[in-house]
Amino acid sequence: MQKPQNGYKVYQCPKCGTKKYVPFTCKSRLCTSCGAKAANEWAEKINHRLLKVPHRHVVFTIPETLRELFKNPDYQKILFQASKVTMEDMIKFSNKSSKKKIKLKIGMIQVLHTYSADTKHNPHVHSIVTEGGFDGKKNWIHVNFLILTDSVVLEKATCINNHFANNVID
Repeated sequence: MQKPQNGYKVYQCPKCGTKKYVPFTCKSRLCTSCGAKAANEWAEKINHRLLKVPHRHVVFTIPETLRELFKNPDYQKILFQASKVTMEDMIKFSNKSSKKKIKLKIGMIQVLHTYSADTKHNPHVHSIVTEGGFDGKKNWIHVNFLILTDSVVLEKATCINNHFANNVID
């Protein structure tokens, strides 16, 4: 956020003498102003690295009752793992009518957010996922994301549930 406490630069018109004070930014990623700028710059940089195929923005969240557990970085890793496995499993069905499972290599970028816009603890993973993937012969196979929506919720819940069922929670 721009505040005079962060320092400022003074611009003065050489003709009329009018001064304009421009405060420096705090450069904090938690700041709604500075953080948004940094996020936009990051998104622009990532955009140039994406494959030139259709992508989807998918957000993986957890129920509010479990959020406290996910303050632990080890559990945050589970959220990444669950979202990755979920998307890979869902994309195995490349065509709803054929029901044929095809192992595809998908593209996915994941970013963990630990707080929501209202600054409450709300761990969630934002994922940019290719709408399909490459088969073993490096052929692009498109996947219709609309048929995956309900399955993703079930798969995510199953993956997290299986992890907690197979591991002791400290």
